[in-house]
Amino acid sequence: MFFATSSYSTKRNIIYFICFYIFFTLLFFFLDPGYRGIGEYLGNIGGKNGEIWKVIYVILYLCMSLVGVLIFLSEWKWLQIVGFVGTFISMGVFMAYQKINAYGYYLDEAVDMLHWGTQYADDAIGMFYDRFILSTSICIGITLFLIVILRWLPKIRGIWSLGGAILLCGIIFSLGNVLYLAFFSPMYFKVSLISYLAIDPPYYQGNRKPVTLEHNTEKKFPNIFLVVDESIRGDYLSINNEKMKSTPFLQTLPLFNWGICSAAGNTSAISNLVLQTGLRFHQIPDSDQISLQQPHIFQYAKKAGYRVIFIEGQNPTSMPVNFMRQSDLQYVDEYVQLLKGKVDFDIMLVDHLIAQKMVEIAQDPRPTFTYVNKMGCHFHYENRYPDSARHLQPTLTSSQWMPNLTLIENSYQNAIRWNVDEFFRIFYEGTKTKDCLLFYTSDHGQSFFENNIPSPTNMVVDAPISQANVPLFVLATGKSFTEFQKIAQKSIENQKNTTSHFQIFSSVLHCIGYENQTGYDISLFQNSWGKRQFISGNVYGIGIYVINDF
Repeated sequence: MFFATSSYSTKRNIIYFICFYIFFTLLFFFLDPGYRGIGEYLGNIGGKNGEIWKVIYVILYLCMSLVGVLIFLSEWKWLQIVGFVGTFISMGVFMAYQKINAYGYYLDEAVDMLHWGTQYADDAIGMFYDRFILSTSICIGITLFLIVILRWLPKIRGIWSLGGAILLCGIIFSLGNVLYLAFFSPMYFKVSLISYLAIDPPYYQGNRKPVTLEHNTEKKFPNIFLVVDESIRGDYLSINNEKMKSTPFLQTLPLFNWGICSAAGNTSAISNLVLQTGLRFHQIPDSDQISLQQPHIFQYAKKAGYRVIFIEGQNPTSMPVNFMRQSDLQYVDEYVQLLKGKVDFDIMLVDHLIAQKMVEIAQDPRPTFTYVNKMGCHFHYENRYPDSARHLQPTLTSSQWMPNLTLIENSYQNAIRWNVDEFFRIFYEGTKTKDCLLFYTSDHGQSFFENNIPSPTNMVVDAPISQANVPLFVLATGKSFTEFQKIAQKSIENQKNTTSHFQIFSSVLHCIGYENQTGYDISLFQNSWGKRQFISGNVYGIGIYVINDF
């Protein structure tokens, strides 16, 4: 027998509960933007059959709901164990994420984290272990409560059976609303669907369009670097904030410094996508996947006669990250992966090795364009620099949750001094006599408890501007300094602290030799950007996205 008893009253109670559970499930489904967003997305990618896909999705959702309920009502112990474990894991994922980021777990985060890399999972677990323990404890308690109350349901008699069914459904979905959770199989369904779309998302896989812009064959800048750092907040560099003690060496250099720049988004994926493809602000959400079809920055550099090098300082896998596809690498002459195949590699040295590689590139007489993804200062900050570089104290420990702002700021500035200031010292000392042009920014900033967010982070949907607060400056050496000064000096005077990531692609194109950047946002050398905005959520409109004012 599937159920513990086959009496009439038991069947009636179960029928009552199932009916009300279906009602509450549909109500929850249409009220919750996370679930509704998945349905809408399936409808969009379904084309002419989009509405059919939505209906199928709702039916599957209901079916999975009933399966979850029946699992807990079953007399089969092994099935109950499966239900317990599945519910526990599903709730744990959602709850832990909510307690770290102050909002629920949506499809866009799953796509970004599962498909485009999880290299910081160990750091996250070590840093937020207390949140995981708390979530685990709550999930165990809730799951046990559900088991007890569902085993009690068939024993109710008379009119109380109807009231009990309504009350139980109300309790379940009230808890779900309060804790950003949906119980039973809807959660299994959401987790499985999210995982599927994240692992194998339906992104455009065809070839990119060819470059059509005309370019100037004269190479005024023989060595161009576009360096994208990781988690560097612009106002924590002392070149932008005299209260900070993070970049003493940079302060000695003749930089072309635009100060605080607004990132395209508060995640690595969004910003790198914009910097690599020139996706315009008004094209987001990129539901037509324009960014995966229009020419890549590597194509422009290749057509202009540059040797193209891509340095990846984060990703240990063979699959490119940040929405870059394997096909984009066909335009790359040298793909440098510092972490690939390395075991027990000291990540504190990654950025210094990148700087040394860039010096080596600059020594080569061939014109070269180099795109760099640095290791930077992603959490846990104390794991990004050695003890010898602990200039500011007291600091966090390597496994400590971030208890107060003083410890955070000291550790963060130490990490910046090691991974940014020292990086530029190595690069400059090796290239100061060469002709080099280096654009520098970061993928996103950090928030340190702004907007009542419980954790230092960068992936919050309704994000404070600190998460998009990044630096933007250019370091030019040799003859490149004089050439760049001609086009940039007036821009810095007029646009200090007012620039955007959306201007960088066209600016790099200009320096490569494409003086007409038709089809892209204005460059740094044109009019001021005006009102700045950044994107949180998913750039393709999968799940949810929010436009934030900077």
